[in-house]
Amino acid sequence: MIKTISKENAIVAYKGFNNDFSCLDFHYEVGNEYKLDGEVVLCKSGFHACEKPIDVFSYYELSSHTRYAIVELWGDVVYACNKKKLCASCIKIVKELSLKEMITLAIRMSEKDSSLTNEYDECKDKSFASDK
Repeated sequence: MIKTISKENAIVAYKGFNNDFSCLDFHYEVGNEYKLDGEVVLCKSGFHACEKPIDVFSYYELSSHTRYAIVELWGDVVYACNKKKLCASCIKIVKELSLKEMITLAIRMSEKDSSLTNEYDECKDKSFASDK
C-alpha cells in the first residue's frame, strides 16, 4: 500500500551506499534532494532506506568501505512487508555518518526499543493484575 507523506512530515531514515556514495548506479551528494519520475516499486524503483540503523546492515556490508547517511523520505512511500525497509519517491541526504556513528545509533535505538517493550510489558502485567 502506498502512503503519501508530505515533506513537512518526512520520515527520518538511514541509508547505506557504495564507497563512491552510489546505490544501484545512482550517485548521491549530502545536502541534495532527489525526486523519482515514475512509479515507486519496492526493490525496483524509488529511494530505499531503513527507519532503524540496524536494518541497514541487512542490505549493506558492515564495513569501512560502505558509507552511511541519515536521510529524509517523503512523497509516495511503500513499506516492505517485513517493515525493515521503505521506498519513497523523494529523498534528501541529510548527513553522512561514520561506521562508528551507525553502530552507536543502532545500539541506542535497539536499547530504546527494548525499554519501550519492557514498559509495555509492565503496563500489561499491571492491567492483568488489576483485572483480578
